[in-house]
Amino acid sequence: MAGAEPALEALKPLGCPVHRNSVYYSHASLECVNNVQCFHDSGDEEQPNRWCIGILLEYSNRRRAALGQRRIGASQCIQVIDPTMMHMKRVAVSGLLGVVVHFTNSDKSKQFDGSGWEDVEMKGEITWWFDHGFVEISCSQESG
Repeated sequence: MAGAEPALEALKPLGCPVHRNSVYYSHASLECVNNVQCFHDSGDEEQPNRWCIGILLEYSNRRRAALGQRRIGASQCIQVIDPTMMHMKRVAVSGLLGVVVHFTNSDKSKQFDGSGWEDVEMKGEITWWFDHGFVEISCSQESG
């Protein structure tokens, strides 16, 4: 049938790094992001490297994409306008796996040099997996 929309298919988190029964999956472009909000569980506000539980990306065309979780009234948010870099570090505490994420709008930040930090340019795509005990992020620098 010409012009018919394709049938919806169930998405499977292909290549999920952790094999669990109930894994949530989301995927978004890192291209043309003009505003990013990074969400953290409320906790010790003095702790600068708290786990990121979700990200909201806003694009230059006003479209938005959500990754992970955002708990209304319970999550704390850090917003960065015109981000150029994402800095992430995988962490594990008491058997839980998480990711610390910071966004900057400069090409390089000495604050995130060494000690396990990975610098990702705001291009390509990001894939996000999570459940109650882990968060994993994978970035592809190839444009989709």
